[in-house]
Amino acid sequence: MQRHQHIDTRTTESQLGPSAVRTRCEQLCVRNYDEGRSYRVRISVSRPNASPQGEEAVRSGAPRTNGSHYEFETTYELPPGAVTTEMEVVPPGRYDVRVVGTAGPAGGGSGDTSTKQIAEAARCNVGEEPPQTIVVEVGNGIVSVTEGVVG
Repeated sequence: MQRHQHIDTRTTESQLGPSAVRTRCEQLCVRNYDEGRSYRVRISVSRPNASPQGEEAVRSGAPRTNGSHYEFETTYELPPGAVTTEMEVVPPGRYDVRVVGTAGPAGGGSGDTSTKQIAEAARCNVGEEPPQTIVVEVGNGIVSVTEGVVG
C-alpha cells in the first residue's frame, strides 16, 4: 500500500502574496567608502533646539533617559569599506544629527600618515521608510550627513 503525503513547498513570501510590502527599514545607515582609511565617528541625534547645557549625553546606542540631551548617541569604528545599519534609533520625527570623529591615516603609498578631525551636521526626518533614513558617509577624509536612501 502506498502512502501519499502532502508537502507544502510554499515560501513565506508566497504565503504573504506578491503584493506584500516591507513596512520597516533602517533608520540609520553608516558607510565608509574609503578603501584605505579607517574612521571613528560619534553620531548624536537630538530634537531640534534641545538645550545641552548641564545635561549628559546617552552613550553606546542606549535610548534616551530623563535629563538626557540626546535621543540617541553612539560611536562607530569603521574599517575600510564597512557598512552598518540600525533599525530603531528614535521615534519618527525631525531630528538634528551631528557627527564628529577622526579619519585615520590613508593606507597605501599616499604619504598621508596623519589623523584628521571630521565633523558635519544636518536636520533629518526619521521614520520607517527609505526616504526617512539618516545616512552618514565617510570617505576621502570627509564626512557627510544626508536624509534618505534611494534604490
